[in-house]
Amino acid sequence: MRRFLLALLIGLVWLAGSLSAPSAVANGVGTIYVTHGASNLVSVLSAAANEALATVDVGLDPRAIVYSGDGRFAYVANRGSNTISVIEAPIDSVVKTYPVGAPPAAIALDPSSRYLYIASAASNQIFVMDTATGARVGTLGTLGPATALALTPNGSQLLALVPSERSLSLYDVSGRIVGSVPVSESAGALAVATTTAFVASREANAVTLVDLARHEAAGTIPVGQAPAALAVAPDGRTLYVVNAGDNTVSFVDLGSGRVRSTLAVGRGPNAIAVAPDGAALYVVNGRDATVVAIDPATERIHAVIRVQPDPTGIAISPLQANLLPGGVPGVATAPTVEPPRQPAGTPPENGVARPPGGAPLPPLPAALPRTGDGSGRPIDLMPALSLLALAIVTAIRRRSRG
Repeated sequence: MRRFLLALLIGLVWLAGSLSAPSAVANGVGTIYVTHGASNLVSVLSAAANEALATVDVGLDPRAIVYSGDGRFAYVANRGSNTISVIEAPIDSVVKTYPVGAPPAAIALDPSSRYLYIASAASNQIFVMDTATGARVGTLGTLGPATALALTPNGSQLLALVPSERSLSLYDVSGRIVGSVPVSESAGALAVATTTAFVASREANAVTLVDLARHEAAGTIPVGQAPAALAVAPDGRTLYVVNAGDNTVSFVDLGSGRVRSTLAVGRGPNAIAVAPDGAALYVVNGRDATVVAIDPATERIHAVIRVQPDPTGIAISPLQANLLPGGVPGVATAPTVEPPRQPAGTPPENGVARPPGGAPLPPLPAALPRTGDGSGRPIDLMPALSLLALAIVTAIRRRSRG
């Protein structure tokens, strides 16, 4: 009996320590994924600790990567094996691999996370995949091979960049092309805000603004040399431009349409991602095999993370660590977006198959549970554990005296 009580006491001490020091990336919170084309890996980084924690084996030559809206899954485009790897974020493991039938050049996920749009590098097509089953449920025709895809925040328009045809094609939710905007043949990066799209031209050293309501170019902004990647701040006020030619990031004030400042980041920058709350910016340096963390408020680097060779893409979990009352780490809410509704059973138009619609989607949780009592306040178990430990020690002493 005495041995049992001692074992129980040790277990309680271990449990108390575990509760007082929760993991910084528990349940995928505060996680960054980085793809590595040469090694067929995805690195798992901690945004809280600014360090690499682990790697995940995926398909051949992984490039693009995107998180689901609820942070549960990440989808990796493997160009070398013509597949999509599905990583379950809480366990950092591949749980499904879907065949594509062609090298995936770019991917984009609709706001409901139900459909994954996949641009084929080998044909003039965009495949529409059901993320639950991996089945192809639609195909969109393009003017040429698309190299970049993006959806508007509300999912009402899909944009496909086709540099070979000097075109940015705009699709509505039914799959019809509703506009086409001329772009440079050297266009290579695409980003979208609520009403504006941004297209980077490597040879022109400029970013073209596209009015999504008028479906026309609305001006250009000179930036650094050979812009290769773009990202928009969550508040829509700043455009971040990765310049591969001079190893810098341009901070563009969208109010004035001018570069506010320029920051040197490392050799061969090729990808960028912004934290959902806008409090951090991450740039991938391909030649240095690093990810630099930037504070957008000061526009300065505050950490450099060493990663595996040949980093090519980056995605940040939509879930981030919060401090709950009392300084206890909790879980932030994933952004909730109403998906666009599509008419059920609508026949194809112009030979373009439409993804199915009309079926209700299961509701996503507004947030992962923080506590066990539903109050939103952290439950402090330490007093109860202390009393139980004291009772065990008292019992051991009494038994020893007896």
